[in-house]
Formats: sequence, structure tokens, C-alpha cells
Amino acid sequence: MKENVGEIDQYIRIILGAFTGLLSLVVLIQYNFLSQMPSSESSLTSLPEISSPILGFTSLLLITTAFRGKCGIYSVLGVNTCKAD
Repeated sequence: MKENVGEIDQYIRIILGAFTGLLSLVVLIQYNFLSQMPSSESSLTSLPEISSPILGFTSLLLITTAFRGKCGIYSVLGVNTCKAD
């Protein structure tokens, strides 16, 4: 598979991947550590617990496709955001 993810697309994927990764960690910490504290009435997020692994997987997918420069979905759809030579 040839590269089909352009430079701007890569930057956007890295930023979104970092954000979803951090959000995944916040949800994980909230449900595994803060919920055990006696005075944990304030919630950091309103996301359900199942969203942590989903966000983590999404984060890894975005960052991996950004660094590899290849996206399988783009290949299937025929999308190419690389600059033409």
C-alpha cells in the first residue's frame, strides 16, 4: 500500500490521537482510582467507562496511521491527501 496521508492530515491525526489518548486516560483514572475515594462526588467527565478502551484504540489508530503515512480506509475509498509530485 502506498502512502496516502498528507502532511497536514498527519498533523491533524497526531493532535486528535494525543487528545483522544489523554481523554482515555482521564476516563480510566476517573473510574479506577477516583471512584474509590470517599468524596468523589465531582466527576471529571460524563463519559461511560467503556469509552476508555475505545478512545485508547482510536488514539493508537490515529497516531499509527499518521506516522506510517498510510490509511486503509483511504485506500478503499480512493482518497489521497499527499501532494502530487
